Amino acid sequence: MNVKWWPALSLLLGLGLLGISVGEARPQRPRQYYGEWTWSSKGYYFCKYNYKPDAKTADYGHHYAICYPARQQHIYYFDPYRKVYWGRYDRVADGYSVLGDTARKRRLEDIPESAFPPPAGLPCIPQAKDGALMAEPPDLPLIYLGPAENTARRGNAGSAGTVSVCDGEAEWGCEEAGVDPGPCDTPSWGKERAS
Repeated sequence: MNVKWWPALSLLLGLGLLGISVGEARPQRPRQYYGEWTWSSKGYYFCKYNYKPDAKTADYGHHYAICYPARQQHIYYFDPYRKVYWGRYDRVADGYSVLGDTARKRRLEDIPESAFPPPAGLPCIPQAKDGALMAEPPDLPLIYLGPAENTARRGNAGSAGTVSVCDGEAEWGCEEAGVDPGPCDTPSWGKERAS
């Protein structure tokens, strides 16, 4: 019997008895998170909302949170897989409005204001079967809204989101999702509706 490996085996067994893991430590990946706000050359902010339908799923799905300058009260959610807006977060009321399936449209201007139900609590994570709730969107960048409004929203100075700038449709990840650009298109608002 070869005794050269006994010291190493003894060390591993000793560490195991002490409860010390010798294997590679893997950090726990969060079930959901938002990316940073990004300014689109088309005139709005967006950030990627990444989620796992359940804690055991390895890969993330994603939707987009979008804020348009003319509609700063709301952050709209877009599903790039189904290519529809599915709801919005009301920054003033601090609640979500989730659209019914028939009210979900590819273009925001095709959704009447009356289709949005009154803001309520947090919706479930997309495709979640365990009832886990979505996280609130991050604060918008101060350069977009101004410091007074951002700190008034949650009463915590210094919580404003970060921002980056990029151009083109690739910024939305539409190409990676293999879908038609959808909100990558320049919005054509026509007459603004009261929000």
